[in-house]
Amino acid sequence: MNIKLTKKSLNYLLVFYFIFSFAFALYYALEQSKKKTDASFKKIMFSKDLIRAGADKFLPADSAAYNSMAISLLESKGFQYPNGKYTASVSVGTPIYLAIIYKIFGYRLFWVIFVNTCLATLSLLYIYKIAALVVTEQVAWIAFFLHFINIRFTYHLASIGNYSLFIFLLLLSFYFAIMLTKTVPSIMKYALFGFIAGVIILVRPLVAPVMGIIFIYVFLKERKIKFIMISIVIASLLVSSWLIRNYQKLGMPIFNTRNYIGFLEGNNDAYDNISLSESYYLPSIKLDKKQEQALSEMAEQYDERGYITILMQINNTWVKENKERFVKNIIWRIKGILSPYTRDMSLRNKIIAAISWSFMFIPGLIGLATLPDKNIRVILTLSCLCFLFIPAIVVVDKYLHYRLPVNILLTITAASAYNRFFAKFINCKHANNNLNTT
Repeated sequence: MNIKLTKKSLNYLLVFYFIFSFAFALYYALEQSKKKTDASFKKIMFSKDLIRAGADKFLPADSAAYNSMAISLLESKGFQYPNGKYTASVSVGTPIYLAIIYKIFGYRLFWVIFVNTCLATLSLLYIYKIAALVVTEQVAWIAFFLHFINIRFTYHLASIGNYSLFIFLLLLSFYFAIMLTKTVPSIMKYALFGFIAGVIILVRPLVAPVMGIIFIYVFLKERKIKFIMISIVIASLLVSSWLIRNYQKLGMPIFNTRNYIGFLEGNNDAYDNISLSESYYLPSIKLDKKQEQALSEMAEQYDERGYITILMQINNTWVKENKERFVKNIIWRIKGILSPYTRDMSLRNKIIAAISWSFMFIPGLIGLATLPDKNIRVILTLSCLCFLFIPAIVVVDKYLHYRLPVNILLTITAASAYNRFFAKFINCKHANNNLNTT
């Protein structure tokens, strides 16, 4: 199969992708906001007061938390609740990202979507670049178009979140890792690689094992201990600064408290009345009045350390008494993450999601198994396994966006599979034509 497209065509397609994605994201953000507020398009997109004071009225819980912490950073209050209590409710990367956007453009949702779309367009470019490096340029074009038509990714651009930032940094880290094994090593390249790895861990801590896999890959390919140590030290300094801060302020060297809460939700729903969030799991234990009162007081006082300490004690007791259900819950979460749709989808959307998943997931697995570079095959396989199964242990099944990076990585391998299929199909067609001619 021979795809003849020029770099000029690539630039035009990237511009078209940006314009379409930006327009779609603006439309989707407006539609979602209208469900929670009567504000006009102009007010939702450009009103500084709406973002600063009323964002929680039309933003999901995670987005509202990121937004609140970003504003707190810009007001030189650090990571604090309005009453001055320190928090680690979310990881530090996304609020800093939002704070930079707010600092440059002001408190406007329009510019958040604009920057998200810029990063999404760059992600599309890096999908092309990575596929060209690990397979061939024609596979790169197929991967480009597979992601180009993936409209589901565009939905995430409309949120005050870290989807576009995370995917961009993930692809950038893979690209850097591959380039480090193909170019002359330098301290600057490895330092930048370490910085990217540290930043992405601060955005999504669950990516840490994947970064470890990439570091090992680069080391085994290059065997340059001095250079890889530079990357590791820089990444460790970035990550440890946040962990040390949380230990000093909260007495817990953790990335964020939300992962703890997600883990607890996955085991039982006895915490619903404490306003953690809605759980989909069967009730297993009941809190006594003393525990309920203690948790309510901690929540009112924004005392995260006390809150999580009590919840972990309750959870540890539950796990000891319900080991079999604990294992079943993990299996249930794995099934939920592997499923192409969520339970609240309509039948029509379930069918569309299932078809979309099968056209990407199955060819992606075939392409993964047949990649020409064995080392790339191993790191992509291990990375996909990390993204699929680690969230099943530490978060609840409704966090299906944790498999989003798997979709992105499998886009490249699916392109390889489709390229092989098209090549065989065309060869068979030519062979049949030759037979007919003779």
